Amino acid sequence: MNRRNSIKLMAALLGASVFPMRSASSAALDDGVIKLVVGVPPGGPTDMLARLIAPRLADKLGANVIVENKPGGGQTIAANMVANAPADGRTLFFCTQTLAANPFVYEKLAYDAKRAFRGVSLVATLPYGLFASRDTPADDLQTLIEFFKKNPGKYNFASSGASSMPRFSGELFTRKLNLDIVHVPYAGSGPALVSLASNETQIFFSDFLMLEPLMKSGRVKPIAVAYKHRLEMAKHVPTFEEEGVKDFSLAAWFGIVAPQKTSDAIVKQVSSAINEIVNAKDINAQIVHKGGIPRGDLTAAQFHDFVEEETVRYGELISDIDL
Repeated sequence: MNRRNSIKLMAALLGASVFPMRSASSAALDDGVIKLVVGVPPGGPTDMLARLIAPRLADKLGANVIVENKPGGGQTIAANMVANAPADGRTLFFCTQTLAANPFVYEKLAYDAKRAFRGVSLVATLPYGLFASRDTPADDLQTLIEFFKKNPGKYNFASSGASSMPRFSGELFTRKLNLDIVHVPYAGSGPALVSLASNETQIFFSDFLMLEPLMKSGRVKPIAVAYKHRLEMAKHVPTFEEEGVKDFSLAAWFGIVAPQKTSDAIVKQVSSAINEIVNAKDINAQIVHKGGIPRGDLTAAQFHDFVEEETVRYGELISDIDL
């Protein structure tokens, strides 16, 4: 069996079992401390959303909720910490789509990707946009596409790492439009943004919150939003569909998972609390202001299905990419 077919089979198997649902009884989560573990450094959308949610979760649960940053290894260090924590609801993982992608990115993980976690709640999605350097001779999507078609292999797209969401986004873009653009990975978003601002690379896929300072300074220009409608914080930026490219949607997602043996009672308690928090008018508005789409509309079981689908999707995508 070749690598591509092996990865697709693995995706299907993981998608069917990554978050097995278990049943048990447990006490409420009042008093004590709950750790909300984040797999990235402070700052950035993941950390900001976790810190937005944490105080409200503390109010809802009657416990002290702290955000603990455990960066490194493409969020696998944080994932491993939570996977091996007691299944008492006191250690939760504020995860992103890397949870679905990492089983296909790393040959060996320190935790069992099939059985490590169970889903709790989907918090938000963060639509991506296509951004170009100031010096790239195109201000709209069709002109940009024509520019790359006339110059195959001569220009670059940046990413924040070989297995990052900007990498996957760039690969999908080049494949969909049959473009020859060279991928240049950097060690994080910071260096990638520096490369874009200096025209070392010509395009970068990211959320609008991350790129807002560079947009305001005129050092990069937004080209299109990879979502079904324009964003509140970037109303002047058209969607891919408005620019003539259909069925191109890209978004990071943020959710909460718990160790696999965490009881139904605790999962339901935390899931209900998170959904109420996200649906609160002020929190909802803050997520929208940051360029996100508030969710809080899935049960734990529905989030389980969502991650299954994402696991299969990333497995198929990664099978076509030479990481």
